[in-house]
Amino acid sequence: MSAVRKLLFIALANFLLYTTAIGQKNASPKMVKISSALRAGLLNGQVNKAGSELQVVSGINFKTWFTGLGAGIDYYSNSKSIPLFIDIRKDLKESESTFFINGDVGYNLPLRPNDKSNQSWIRYDFEGGLYYELGAGYKFILTKSLALALSAGYSYKNFKEKDSAYYGIGPFDQPLPPTVDIYDYKFRRLSIKLAFWF
Repeated sequence: MSAVRKLLFIALANFLLYTTAIGQKNASPKMVKISSALRAGLLNGQVNKAGSELQVVSGINFKTWFTGLGAGIDYYSNSKSIPLFIDIRKDLKESESTFFINGDVGYNLPLRPNDKSNQSWIRYDFEGGLYYELGAGYKFILTKSLALALSAGYSYKNFKEKDSAYYGIGPFDQPLPPTVDIYDYKFRRLSIKLAFWF
């Protein structure tokens, strides 16, 4: 499935989640609430240069629980990826400002770097992998419909790169088999996020 199709799938799933929750909200407005968030963060660990991330999450609040779908984009120097995930948050008490714990799990979709375009003598293939994050934070109420959350957690993202180089023609004018290098990237990072919930 291409990156565009996966993003369209997430957008459609968010829309269905939103319309389903609207019906539930009308039935019991005090118990179910629609929430969305824009989250920005720093990713640091393993290498000297820190990375950054930007995520959008949308889902349903039920009492002290939140469940939603999310998508984002991560920057690790020359590597970029799109995590697609399910987000679950648990507030520690049923109040406007509170501590919370949260977790994400999903699929990390790599983006091809600009300097790795396929050519006649070399081919670059990328394969996504597991994404998860565990964290905790504190939510502050700013207005009736806007909250600010600060959190810290452990983030793991994985993807693979396969480089196939074709070096020439062997005996009897037959192409030589490619030289294949496989790189398995595992990004383990401390994630510090600032989120606006609305």
